[in-house]
Amino acid sequence: QMQILNVLTIILALIVTSNYSFVIPNVSHLSHHSTRSLSSANLLLFSKPKASGKIQVLLHKTIPGTGNHNEVVQVKPAYYQNVIQKQKLGVKVTDEEVKELQKKMKEKRDTDTKIATDLKKRIESVGTFKVSRKAGDDGRLFGSVSKKDVMKVMKDELKDEMLNKGSIGIKDKKGIKSVGVWECEWGKGKLKADFVVEVVKEG
Repeated sequence: QMQILNVLTIILALIVTSNYSFVIPNVSHLSHHSTRSLSSANLLLFSKPKASGKIQVLLHKTIPGTGNHNEVVQVKPAYYQNVIQKQKLGVKVTDEEVKELQKKMKEKRDTDTKIATDLKKRIESVGTFKVSRKAGDDGRLFGSVSKKDVMKVMKDELKDEMLNKGSIGIKDKKGIKSVGVWECEWGKGKLKADFVVEVVKEG
């Protein structure tokens, strides 16, 4: 029982003395009453109730010793007025605004997930994307086919800007340097779509 009591005392001390904040990843701007840009992949991460006598501030720029860009921190009113507000480094946010932002971010994330899921199905449905390149008689390309080249071919085929939000992977680590069929992958978060790039000789 004494050991349990000691453990509980330590835990209580950690809770009282800990210094937490909560983060809004990838939010480029938040006015006092609205948001202009919301992340499609992240939600607010809460950690500690507001400290007495302090206000919540969303930082537009990293301030060493205070917080990082797009982080909601708790600061004293005087520090906000004399430093953050004067230098336009952040804005005050209320609990209600944070909750509203959290709600909008979730809606945006859900929408983007649906769009990305549809795109994944379309990529898999097409299956093969063809690229023409100059090559020698031995099939070796004069250069190579980069991930950027693959992305362009896919955009021309699918006409979908969501492709830009994902990433292209060429499964052969040596890259595409000759004619033939090459296995590739498009991914966004946990969504993955396998496809192939068929490189043919020009002319």
